[in-house]
Amino acid sequence: MDNIKDIITQSSWCQRNWDLSKTIPQEHIDILKHAVTNCPSKQNRVFYKALFIQDRKTIEAVHTSSDSFTIRWDPHEAVTNTQTLANLLVVFIRDHDPSVTARTEKEYAEGTLSGKMKYDEDRSVGIASGYLALTANILGYRTGFYNTLHNKSVLEELFEVPKNAVLLSVGVGFHNENINIRQSQVWPEFTYPSFEKSIKTVDI
Repeated sequence: MDNIKDIITQSSWCQRNWDLSKTIPQEHIDILKHAVTNCPSKQNRVFYKALFIQDRKTIEAVHTSSDSFTIRWDPHEAVTNTQTLANLLVVFIRDHDPSVTARTEKEYAEGTLSGKMKYDEDRSVGIASGYLALTANILGYRTGFYNTLHNKSVLEELFEVPKNAVLLSVGVGFHNENINIRQSQVWPEFTYPSFEKSIKTVDI
């Protein structure tokens, strides 16, 4: 039981540097794909597709676009989000099934691309990315989330998708032994800050 708790805790950490000398085997890639395609969604509907990227040129392009982590405000200076440099980068893209008609009163009144649909989409992607992160950590990998809010037009062009279709990314890969997980892969002198959270649970 303690091992399960340790893996859950580890899955919450954001890995900022990677051992790129190793390769994730296809068997594990297939398990990760199973995790993001067999997790809960609203009435089992399709809200996204997942790009499994191992091509280093594409991964580098995503990383270059992520220069949004502010380390100083005046004068402004930002660094890239190096969780994107993982051995595997999974990017979630909006992908609604147009054949599915309205399933709620709000969707019927406002259309299937209404705010209610976005509400369900957000939660579906959140659940899928959480399944992905936990599954990856169970398999022995580390993970790092990047919200893909910066330079969206660059990512849309890179993946040839419509405006605002890029939703989230998760880096999956190998931990660098004896290196702080928050040390930047690109700027070793910089360590990303992190908070300590305390979430309350209430028994009723």
